[in-house]
Amino acid sequence: KEQKKQLNITVDDIKYFLTDLRSGHINNLRYRKTLINALVNRIYLYDHNMIIAINTQKQGVEIDLPMLTNMENVLIKEPMLHHL
Repeated sequence: KEQKKQLNITVDDIKYFLTDLRSGHINNLRYRKTLINALVNRIYLYDHNMIIAINTQKQGVEIDLPMLTNMENVLIKEPMLHHL
């Protein structure tokens, strides 16, 4: 039963997924949802703050609400910045 639950993901599958992420557009809702599912590990909500734990290669990164607001302002000014 456990073997049937395992995904058979190939290197080509991963390359396709990453290439697809790179070519997406920030105004596409499906693309944004895919980014969130791939990158966000967990979200902590507090009364006056929010912390988002992001997946990275070595260790998670936490982004608080002021940092997120600053990042959002940069993306609004430079919407194609994520393609660099």
